[in-house]
Amino acid sequence: MSMLNIRRVLVPIDFSDHSVRALAHAGALAATHEAALTLLHIIEDPTFPAFYEAASAVYGPPPDLTDEADDALRGLLDTVDLAAVPSVTCEVQTGRAASAIVDWAEAHDTDVIVLASHGLTGLKHLLMGSVAETVVQRAPCPVFVLKAFGKSLVDPAA
Repeated sequence: MSMLNIRRVLVPIDFSDHSVRALAHAGALAATHEAALTLLHIIEDPTFPAFYEAASAVYGPPPDLTDEADDALRGLLDTVDLAAVPSVTCEVQTGRAASAIVDWAEAHDTDVIVLASHGLTGLKHLLMGSVAETVVQRAPCPVFVLKAFGKSLVDPAA
């Protein structure tokens, strides 16, 4: 029986409390395996039906939020103890969240993805879908999903 050699850990961050909890778990996993850790934030592309194309001409293109998102990711690094992680990088991409996470994992030979589930059910789940569910189905590697209100595997004080 062979053990999974974890060299690269990806943690998608949407700046919710749930994703910050996932960062703590991803950091502990990366530290344990002496793996590189990447924080990935996806700026969702706005999608409008053709009818609304005229609105984009009136309001102009959406602002570039990449620098703000990168600064916010780097600010999260101070909230979690990542001293034992050999390499931590922050990345910001634009696209549809689930697809962008899977694409990133494939392109960067990711060994495990650690992400939080927001626990949406019923109508909210139907209307918004589930990024975690789609990532689990399509990811090229194991996915560690933390329930929104589940038990923690890391010390909350850490």
